Amino acid sequence: MKRSTLVSAARLVPLAWSHLRGEAADALFVGSGGTIDTTRPRRVYGLLNERCNLRCQGCPYWRMERYRTELTADEWIATLADLKAFLGPFHINFSGGEPLLRSDLPRILNFCRDHGIHAGLTTSGVLLRDRQAEELVEARLFNLCVSLDGVRAQTHDRQRGVPGVFDKAVRAIGLMRDHADKAGLSVPIIIKPTVSALNLGEMPALVSFAESLGCSVLFQPVSDWGTAETQALWIRDPAELQAIAGELIAMKAAGQAILNTAEQIRDWARHFAGEPVPMSAGSVRCSVGLDTLIIHADGELLNCYQWPALGNVRDGPIRDTWRGEASNHQRAEALGCTRGCTENCAVKRPVSQQVRGAIRLLRSS
Repeated sequence: MKRSTLVSAARLVPLAWSHLRGEAADALFVGSGGTIDTTRPRRVYGLLNERCNLRCQGCPYWRMERYRTELTADEWIATLADLKAFLGPFHINFSGGEPLLRSDLPRILNFCRDHGIHAGLTTSGVLLRDRQAEELVEARLFNLCVSLDGVRAQTHDRQRGVPGVFDKAVRAIGLMRDHADKAGLSVPIIIKPTVSALNLGEMPALVSFAESLGCSVLFQPVSDWGTAETQALWIRDPAELQAIAGELIAMKAAGQAILNTAEQIRDWARHFAGEPVPMSAGSVRCSVGLDTLIIHADGELLNCYQWPALGNVRDGPIRDTWRGEASNHQRAEALGCTRGCTENCAVKRPVSQQVRGAIRLLRSS
């Protein structure tokens, strides 16, 4: 194993401890009926902007007439410092919109590097150039997620709404690999396809393609964000869906680099059928109220996009917002939610599965 991979593995230790502590806090909250609350967010997402250079069929961002006023780099740094004081070591995944549109992105990521915050980044890769790839590697990214929707350029470009972006995304992966190798560092790269009727049949081949690029795969089924194209993207052939899901589960069992759980992939059938999650007595399906914090581009704080905001980073310490009345109410409400989102933020994985996923991620880097 490369020395850089061993260093990356060592960085997982405080995060693993945080997750173990969080699992205990979750169990205490549920077991006490919400009367004992020591929960803290351990899945943190930062949306740096809503602006985007693509026109993805399932996304509303590029259709907006007005965007939220973005937090400045100074405000993001203050927010990250506030979170570090509350949480200790933590992981945050930055996305957008397209985060590479922000010229101050390196400053934000370098603050994370210098203060023990493990930062990941999700991008289309289209805007990545040689100097930016070097900056991302220098920032010691914990992981990089690249949106890639198929093995054929025609498929990816159609779903992303702009011709020529498949080749640019693949080029971006190569640039990151080259700069990481030159620096002797490990930057795990995850390919994140949005699974839809347009690309379902290409998903098994995409896993093999990702592995050939030294990447792992994390699937995200398309959600209904109210765009005009949603009906065309929705998977309506249950037999094909079952066959592809079964093939992917078999590939995962054989050791191929799929980060989703088998249960998560099986749940696609329920998702595309529009069925609620069956709830048994005392069961917990959604844990976002216990462990998830989303920071929107304007500083708005959320547990889930389907729920009202909890507050804003400008209101005061995030610790106070997390312990506030709105957060306490959403924690209780979310535990019984039967909406059954398939977003990765809504999937609660046991610590053992998280450890196996982390090891697989490091092996692919």
